[in-house]
Order: sequence, then C-alpha cells, then structure tokens
Amino acid sequence: NNAPCGYHSIDKDGLVVQINDTELKWLGYRREEVVGKLKVTSLFTPESVLFFERTFPVFTERGWVRDLELDMVRKDGSQIHIILNATAIYDDDGQYLKSRSTLFDITELRQTQQTIAESETRYRWLAENVTDVIIKADPDGTRTFVSPSCYALLGYEAEELTGVTGADIVHPEDVANSNARILQTIQAAEPSFSITQRVRHKAGHYIWVEGTNSIIRDPD
Repeated sequence: NNAPCGYHSIDKDGLVVQINDTELKWLGYRREEVVGKLKVTSLFTPESVLFFERTFPVFTERGWVRDLELDMVRKDGSQIHIILNATAIYDDDGQYLKSRSTLFDITELRQTQQTIAESETRYRWLAENVTDVIIKADPDGTRTFVSPSCYALLGYEAEELTGVTGADIVHPEDVANSNARILQTIQAAEPSFSITQRVRHKAGHYIWVEGTNSIIRDPD
C-alpha cells in the first residue's frame, strides 16, 4: 500500500478492483470512490483513453506491457504523467482475470524536459535571427555552435567555424590576452566577461569585435 510506486489491478472490463494508497494519494481519491466504482479509463485523459483502448486487447492476450507513458487525471482535474508496466493474471482455463499494474510518476521529469525543449527552441530562434554572432564552445575552446549571422560579419558559413577552436581566426597578438582573460574569469568564479579583439574575415583582413562571454559551470 505504501510502496513508492502506484499499483492497481483492473478486471476484463477495465474496472479498478484494487489500488494502493500511493496511487490514491497521487490522484486525490478515497479507496471507496475507486475500487469497484470506476473504470481505469475514467482516470485517463482522452488521448490516453484512446491509447489504452488500442493496447488493452493486446495486453490481455499477450500478458504484459512495458513502459507505457500515459496521462492520468486527478480528482481536482490536474494531470499526472506516468509510466505503466503490467502483467496479466489468468484463470486455469487461460481466461484473463485481472492485471498487476505498477505506475511511476514522471510528471516532474516531463515538465523539466518540456522546459528544456522550450528553452532550446527559443535559443535556436534567437541565434538564427539576431544580427550579432552567437557562439557556444567547449572548455577546450572548440566551437560547438555558431549562428548563421557570422556570414554577414566575417564572411564564413556557420559550418566553416564549427568544430574548430576559437583561436584559428583570432589575431595572433590577441590570443594570449584572450586566453588569460578566460582563465582569470574561471579562477575568479565570475559569471561572464567582455573582451575586445581582432578576428580574421574570410577575405583575409582583420576586424575589431567586442564579445560578451558567459561561463556555464557544472552544478558540482
């Protein structure tokens, strides 16, 4: 009843015949409101009901399902995202009796994934539409991303500057100063720094640019 995962059993008609305290707490119901009263589809969103109706006949015949992602609806109308695993119990004649279903709440994980995806989408849109050049680089200086706007400023396509170190287009006299400023920022645990330096245009001449650099640190 108090396992960290949810648990329920449903009969051949989808009626909930057993449910543990953990799942009841997730959903905000009392046991007497669910057991023998509600079909499991009453606890799903419309999209998940359609998915359940397609998979339940397969489950009763095959005897198991793994890692089904479903959205459940709490009593207050809010939703919870879960992963469900289940095995089937049969009688002596091989007829389906009920399920043994375990559920894991991954609502926070899904929200985090959605937030990251939205952030990446916004960043990608910004990077592809601003006139300034945006660059991401690994700790060794290798550029992992260059915005398309680099062409207007430096004459290079983004692909030409990606996968190589930043020093390749920095004026030789400015490389040491740039490296020293990066090291100083890291050692001082500062969040960002600005630097003015000369970079080589694809045509061969150098232009002065000012860059604002943010340091992304590992949480540990």
